[in-house]
Amino acid sequence: MGPIATLLLDLDDTLLDHSGRAGVLVATGEELAARHPEIEPASLVAANRSAFPGFWAEVEDDWCAGRLDADEMQRGLWAAMLASLSLDVGIADDAAATYRRLEGASTRLYDDAIPLLRRARERGVRVAVLTNGPGVSQRAKAEHAGLLEYVDAVVVSGDVGSAKPDPGCYAAALRILGAEPAGAAHVGDLLSVDVAGALAAGIGAVWLNRAGAPGDGAIRPDLEVRSLREVEALLAG
Repeated sequence: MGPIATLLLDLDDTLLDHSGRAGVLVATGEELAARHPEIEPASLVAANRSAFPGFWAEVEDDWCAGRLDADEMQRGLWAAMLASLSLDVGIADDAAATYRRLEGASTRLYDDAIPLLRRARERGVRVAVLTNGPGVSQRAKAEHAGLLEYVDAVVVSGDVGSAKPDPGCYAAALRILGAEPAGAAHVGDLLSVDVAGALAAGIGAVWLNRAGAPGDGAIRPDLEVRSLREVEALLAG
């Protein structure tokens, strides 16, 4: 993979650090328990781990197409979690609103995000955030994180009609940037989504593997990195 002249970056768990989700779940439970004493805060982490895979399988297409916004998704997930604990699903609205408020206050950019974006700007590299989800929700998340001043575009699957790993999503981002596949690369944390899609789109595929997880022999990134700081050395200019 040659120097990167056009950089596409995943948003969640690549630029945005969501590693505190378990703590947010417990904090949400503690607030809810004051209003709904039947809730045991510590049980929510296990309930989320159990309920999320099946729930996500049901809603992923709607989320990526923009037919389901972040508030609706959280309400649905909380209803599934509460049902798994034999609790009143009528609490879901309160739970989802509380979780969203606490999550928004706790989510931060990774420390290596802004240095990479600044270096890209200095070198004249075109940059877009490329993320799956509904346009309004994901754009608001990027704006809240302070990303808009550092990127040329925020490209969201719900707006362009194609979601990662579909190559059309990457093509849409390049079209918006006025860029060609040559010299372009995408950086993301999910092999099956970010990396597989970039490979299919014919652009550089960089796997951000912060935790050092084992790879998948069927999906081979062009490059594996542990930090976005490693990407800085790959920028053209």
